[in-house]
Amino acid sequence: MLIVVRKKSSRNLPEIVYQDQYLLALNKPSGWVTLCGSGRKTPLQIWLEEEVVFGRKIPFFQKRSGIVHRLDKDTSGLLLVAKDKQVFVNLQKAFADRLIKKEYLALVTGKIPGAGTIKAPIKRARRERNKWKVFPQGRDSTTDYWRKKVYFYQGQEYSLIKVRPLTGRTHQIRVHFKYLGYPLVADPIYSSVKKSKIFDRLFLHASGLEFFHPVSKKKMLLESPLPFRLKEQLKKLES
Repeated sequence: MLIVVRKKSSRNLPEIVYQDQYLLALNKPSGWVTLCGSGRKTPLQIWLEEEVVFGRKIPFFQKRSGIVHRLDKDTSGLLLVAKDKQVFVNLQKAFADRLIKKEYLALVTGKIPGAGTIKAPIKRARRERNKWKVFPQGRDSTTDYWRKKVYFYQGQEYSLIKVRPLTGRTHQIRVHFKYLGYPLVADPIYSSVKKSKIFDRLFLHASGLEFFHPVSKKKMLLESPLPFRLKEQLKKLES
């Protein structure tokens, strides 16, 4: 099954792009926090619970509002949500067993080699608790990437890349490309190219998910094109 996500509105609101009685997929806009460590409900969770009918009230499942995995606040794109506990458990196990393939589109600073694999362990930074860094004692982390296009703008090169993280560490894509010397554009934590009139948000978008439906066992292919703001950034680079 192929599901292509199309932007229906320019409003910065989540959009449900697939839904059945067991799960749903939504497009999370940049700027929306997925889950809050304090246990409070995020605006995304509140929006979900207003829009979706969930199964029985089960404490842990309900605490997460069925959200199976996370996306960083500044990252946009596809997010899976379970509508009952067993589907939630099955999807989380599929992520843990690396049975769900995730793809992202990102813009990095510099002309990156055409394709490659980054294998570098990641651990939380000791002094800056909001940062993660490559450490020999960190958790194994692997990221594949492919360069799609190179841009040259105002004396600087940029590369549009497709990224497939094979592990799911916090900030993995952002940390790996910073470590490689090609930080993501407008990354507020890891990049020297901060927000500007052209780059007004982190250029990282969860563009694809591939998995087997936990109930029907059918192969699911979800795709999400770049949101309007990121397309506009590329148009400015092309000009």
